[in-house]
Order: sequence, then C-alpha cells, then structure tokens
Amino acid sequence: MRLPSPALPIALLALGLQAQEPAGRPTPAGAPLRPLALPDQLGDLAELRARDRLLEFPPSAGERALADLARPELSSEDRATALLALGCSRLPSGRGMLESWAAEGSVAERRAAVLGLGEMGSGGTVLLEGVLGGSEPELFAPALLALLRGGASAGRQTVERLAATGGEDLAPIAAELLLAELDPEATPPVGILRTLLDLRWRAARRYGLVDGQGWQAALLGDLCADSDFLDAVVLRHAATLPRPGVRDHFQELLLGGAGLERIRGAVAAMPVETAQLIRLGLWTPTDGTAEWAALLEGIERARVERPFADVLRVARLLPGHGTHAASLLVRTGDRAGLPLLELDLEAEDPAVRAGVVEALASSKVEKYVLDLERLREDPSARVRAAALVGQVRLGYEVASRGLEEELDDAEHPDRDELIDALCRSVRDQRVLPIALDRFGELTGDRRLRMAIALTAAGKLGEVRDVVREALAGEGGTAHPHAIEMVRGLSRNAGPEDVAALRGVFPVPGELELNVELGLALLHNGDPIMLQPVREALWKGTWNRSILAAAVLIDLAGMETLRSEARRPPGTVSLRDLRRIGFALGEWGGLPEVERLARRSSSRDPVLQGALLGALAARTQ
Repeated sequence: MRLPSPALPIALLALGLQAQEPAGRPTPAGAPLRPLALPDQLGDLAELRARDRLLEFPPSAGERALADLARPELSSEDRATALLALGCSRLPSGRGMLESWAAEGSVAERRAAVLGLGEMGSGGTVLLEGVLGGSEPELFAPALLALLRGGASAGRQTVERLAATGGEDLAPIAAELLLAELDPEATPPVGILRTLLDLRWRAARRYGLVDGQGWQAALLGDLCADSDFLDAVVLRHAATLPRPGVRDHFQELLLGGAGLERIRGAVAAMPVETAQLIRLGLWTPTDGTAEWAALLEGIERARVERPFADVLRVARLLPGHGTHAASLLVRTGDRAGLPLLELDLEAEDPAVRAGVVEALASSKVEKYVLDLERLREDPSARVRAAALVGQVRLGYEVASRGLEEELDDAEHPDRDELIDALCRSVRDQRVLPIALDRFGELTGDRRLRMAIALTAAGKLGEVRDVVREALAGEGGTAHPHAIEMVRGLSRNAGPEDVAALRGVFPVPGELELNVELGLALLHNGDPIMLQPVREALWKGTWNRSILAAAVLIDLAGMETLRSEARRPPGTVSLRDLRRIGFALGEWGGLPEVERLARRSSSRDPVLQGALLGALAARTQ
C-alpha cells in the first residue's frame, strides 16, 4: 500500500496549485453554456408570460416539427406539441398542415392546430371564424385566442363583438381573454391562455430555443453548474481508468476530502488499498452515517466484496447496515454472514425478507432449500416468489417444475412477482435459460422488465431493441426502471444505443439518472460530455480537477487537454494555469514537459505546473 508522499503536497502548496479558492471566489469555468433553471409549473399569468418571452422558434424548429408530423407512430400529445411548434415557427409551408389538422384528429391535436394558426399570424381569420360558428365548444376558446394573437384587425374586432353579443358559450371567454390582455397580472390565468403558454413551453423545449439556447444545451448548462453531478461523473469514470496515478488522487480524496462520491470512487479505483486503510485505522467511515452506506454501495456496485471481507464482518454488526453487509459477505464465499441473514428471515418488512432469501440462495448452501420451502407460504407474494426462484438457484428440481407450472398459469396471483424475481436473479446460470425462454411470451411492462434484466446481463438482439425503444419513447425517462435501462444499454452499446442515450440526456430534475446517462455517454466516448468534463477541469477541488483531466484525455485525447491549456477561459488565474500544467505533466510525463519547454519560457505557469506533475508521476 502506498501512503501519500509528503513532498508532493508541500511542493503544490508552495506554488499555490491547490484548486480550492477562498469562500466567495469560485474558480472560473470554461463553459460557454449558461445555467438555465426554469420550472415547468408556474403560478400567475405574469410569470408565465415572463418565461414565454425567453422562447424562440426559428424556421428550423418548423422543419423539425414537420418531419415529426410525418411519423405515423407519433403520440397525440407529441403531435400537438409539433403542431404548435409549426405555427410558432411561421414556416409558410406549414399553414396547410395546420388547417388540415384543425379539421380532424383528437381534441388535443385540433386545439393545438387552431392555436398554431393564431401563432402563424394573420391569414387564418376566415377559418377561425368558421370554427366559432361550428358545433364544437371545446374549440371555441382556442379559436378566440388565436384570433387575438393572429394580429389581424378583423380577428380582434370579432373577439370584441363576441365579448358583447356572443351568448353564454362565447361572451365570457372572449371577455376574459380581452381582460387578460389588458391586465397581465390577473389571477388566475384564463384556462386557454395557460394551455397555450404551457404548450409553447413544451414546443420550445423540443423544437425551438430557450433564452437563445437549445433546451438540451440549457439543461446541460444547469448540470455543468451542479457540483454533485460533476463529482459523480468525473470520480466514478476516473475510478475505471487504468492510469497508475489515479489511485493516488483517490487516496488523497479519501483521507482529506469530503462527500460520498470520493468513497465510492476509492472503492472502485483502489479496493485493496481502501480496505487496508480501514483495517489499519487510517480511515474509517463515520459510524451511523451515510459514509458506511456509501462504502457498502460502492463495494456492491464495483463487485469487489472479496478484498473487503474483514471490513464486511465488522459492518454486519452495525445497526442499519448489518443485512446489507452480511449479503455482501456471502458473495465472498465466507459463511460468517449467514447466521445474521437467517435471523432477518423473520423481519417485518417483506422487502427485507425477500432480499435475505435472494442472498441465501446465492450462497449455494443446499440446506437452505428447506428454509425457503417454509417461506413459499409467506403472506407476501414477493417473498413467496423469491423463495421459489431461490430454490431453483439452489438446484432443487421440484422447485424448477413448480416454477414452470406457475409461470404457465397466466392467472396465477404470484406471476408478476415471479417475473420480478427472475429479473433480479437473471445472472444465475440456472435462472438465465428460464428467463430467455419466457421473454418471448411476455407483453407490456413485464416484457420490458425482463428485457432490462437481460440487457444488463449482457444479452443483445431483441431485448436491447425493447429497452432502447422504451427509454427513447414517451415517458421513458420517468419509468421506475429508467436507471437500469441506461446501465443496460451502456454495456456493449452500438450506435443506436448511444443515440438513444444522448437523445434523452439531460433529464430535468433527475440527478442520479443524469449521472448514469453521463457515465454511459462517457464510457462510449460521446462528445456531448466534453462540456461537463471541461467544467470540472477548471473548477472544484484539486484532486477532482486533475482526475477530470484524465477523464478528458480518455474521452478526447491528450491534444484536447493541451488545447485547454493554450486557450484557457478568459478569467483564469496563474494558479489555475499551473494546475492544468500539472495535469499535463502528470498524465503526459517528461515528454510533455519537453514539448512545452520548446514553446514556452521558464516563467510560463503551465510549464511550471507540468514539471511538478511529471516529477510527481515518477514517484507513483
């Protein structure tokens, strides 16, 4: 085990290379993207209109909307969004499309087409007046609003006339719309006006611009300003890099840093060394806090239980962590955790009992077949299903026949839980053939859940197609198993998988899902991740910055890091430049220093930092 060299931190402090700035003076970022945090749900009309003023619809928005409208599989909600975007873009070729959809389709589609004609500008007055003279009251309010927003004097005169003489179906709506126009702070907003402003918001996010940026760029700007996101994607990806110096930075982070990501990263990057540090008392998770949970989570995620066997024996005695630690200990082949797990078979929480059943099944200890037989009568369907699948994993032939019979019975009350139990155990060689055999007969969400599990287990073909289409489809990122979808598609990803992952990234307000998407895109070398990695390079703590440089090299090559040093953000300090130079020297070695020396003077802070980095790398 290598402990930190005392010479290196002293040298760094002497040159002022530490990245941490004094409070209130954040290190400048190199990002051209602006953070943009705009909520979906707003209150009064003034707020809605203020947000609406940030929206733009260039002709390209209408062209993309037209392309989407040609897709027969487009959902009604998405078609309504495209129709409004088409109107907002004022693309001349779109008017005929809007007029056609105003006469046919679902109510949502016709309403959007009518509103789109109003956004298109003057020219649709006759058609809109015809809607008001028809027999479909659900289109009256959209038509009145469209006449007002169309800009034609004849349209406004029609609304003013109807406000006075339009009868009970038209007069109140026309009057409210005119009042809302005169008093933007009127509350509550008129229903149809809120509908329009919300629909314009959706349309701009998908097809147009928000504050001069594409919505994906705006959300990415938000993520680039989120230190938790940057910590997670940089540290988790850096932990997978084979560069020797990576472990030294994680060691310093673990011993002197803060945050839970440093623990997960250290476990993945240097499992043997981290376990030794804990055993020797040089670093220990704080008892009873999230640090123990992060340690156990990191061990499970990296599948490095064996080096931590001694640590897990200690953790299994800690309140709140015992069951998790014991389950991980079983994976090492150590049976010391089994007695504690057996006690938890009586736990009140069915989820805990089911988890214990699955851990006992993974032990391959045949005597548990009898314990699981008793649990096949458990009050919880989840526990009963886990017990039956667990017996199959333990090689009990009677259970295998029973499982097939229950799966064959489409009306069996436990069938859905059995599918879930198969999914959770699909990596088991006794379970995998059963899961593959049953996949073809499943439908709906059961089929998707099985496809997610099989994709995560490394299977290709149809299962991956199902997962990719679900993630990219309507509501895919809101699915309870969206994170599992992303992790599965990240393995053995093809161009279609990467395109699907990029297409849904970022997801507003979903930090952990965005982290998984970011990691998947990093793993597959997608350039959309250049911006967050560059952001982490220029700001944040010392070790994260140097690790971000390693991630940047892995993503885009050494020349990209050189380019950052040659063309830094405009407001960086000498300290920042020396830090980037250190990264060049550490990851490029003395040849990188010699390269810089041929082009720079000895006063160049990048060269100074590079020399220190190269010398530090020689001690690793």
